[in-house]
Amino acid sequence: MGFGGDGDDVKIKGVDATGESREIAAEQDAAGKWRLLTKAESNIAVVEKPHHFVDYLKNAGSKSMKVDGSVTPVVFSIGPASGITWYVYELQILISDLKVDSRTRFGDISPSLTNGLLCESKVNATSRTIFNLQDNIDTAIAFEYEISTKTDAALANEDALFVGNLRFNNVIALNGTDGDLIQTTVRDNLTGLDALRITIKAYLLT
Repeated sequence: MGFGGDGDDVKIKGVDATGESREIAAEQDAAGKWRLLTKAESNIAVVEKPHHFVDYLKNAGSKSMKVDGSVTPVVFSIGPASGITWYVYELQILISDLKVDSRTRFGDISPSLTNGLLCESKVNATSRTIFNLQDNIDTAIAFEYEISTKTDAALANEDALFVGNLRFNNVIALNGTDGDLIQTTVRDNLTGLDALRITIKAYLLT
């Protein structure tokens, strides 16, 4: 591993703070004793396997985003408790409505949203926009989904379901001690939707 020492290094696989798999070493000193290199020496967050989980953004315990935020915005959020760090690598959205495939609507809400469904990360008290969805084209682009047009009249009258995933090239690290979180703000009237949910996919290091 090139860490130095008087003996051979024993390699240990781990995951660093960016979510990348790396290796560290147990180093043998001149007296023949072994020790693990510290986090600072190795740039490794932990050597244990990460615990993966999926959870909803919520407002007052509710995960349903089909609310009216046109007058008073409604904020849905999720973040770790103090002393815990989460590494978010993906967001997932679910929209159920009559015509999710209509390009100029949001679900079947017409016209498109005035203000948009705003999703942000808040890290170190700094908010950064992840997306702002105003119509189904925005949703398709952000969540890498191909919009198709129904030609069957019977199908067109049934509820349509959109499920999309937005995966990050680099994880978003949320530090609970700093109050970091992911939040989505409903700023339009979305009560006309059948369903709207957003989840995070993340892991924590134990």
